[in-house]
Amino acid sequence: MLTEKNTRKSDKGIFFDIGHTLCYPVSNDWRLTKKFYDSIDMNIFHTLGKERIVHAISESLRFLNEHHRLWTVEEEYEQNIDAYKILADCLPELHLPDERIRDIAYDRTYNMDNYCFYDGLKELFQRLSPKYKIGIISDTWPSADNVLRQAGIYEYIDTFTYSCNLGVCKPNPAMFSDAVEKMGIAPENTIFVDDSEKNLEAAAALGMNPVMILTRSDKSQNGYPVIHRISEMETAIDYYFG
Repeated sequence: MLTEKNTRKSDKGIFFDIGHTLCYPVSNDWRLTKKFYDSIDMNIFHTLGKERIVHAISESLRFLNEHHRLWTVEEEYEQNIDAYKILADCLPELHLPDERIRDIAYDRTYNMDNYCFYDGLKELFQRLSPKYKIGIISDTWPSADNVLRQAGIYEYIDTFTYSCNLGVCKPNPAMFSDAVEKMGIAPENTIFVDDSEKNLEAAAALGMNPVMILTRSDKSQNGYPVIHRISEMETAIDYYFG
């Protein structure tokens, strides 16, 4: 079970999303990892068509979302096996046997090299941690702890709100209520950084201060304060906290 590390005292807090805020997938897809691509015939894969591939991913994600409440990495691994079996059933031309599916699922769960971290991340957290409480609010799985350890920032984080522990995802208000309750700071004294406008709207509805991070080309600027990379975070902090 996750524990909260409220060891630093501050009257202000900063919450971060993980995906496309702190890191991104090396393969450019969270589910279709390098291990997945290495395990299939790419010539066959390219004949399947984008619509079928998107449908297969959606079906596997639907299964994960319907069975999303879990606590251990071992549970995550077992769910990933089932999810990749669903994907393989949707794309039978790939001829993925169970043994290969298990290898792909294991890699997706345990291989932290699937993640690439944005420049300046650890240095930023080192600068912020003496001044602010730091929290995570993320739609993610138990292996997120290991992702944050791989980035070298886990020790600087005070609170963790993971969708897999609550069984709901952003923008469900429960995600944000859980986060501010754990941190013990009034919402108006917190900042939340995310790449999704709907998630920022939900945070703002609770009274949190939203910051849009535009790390992806398919996202556009809105009415919230904007940064383009996590290393610019201190400009957003100055905007809200002065």
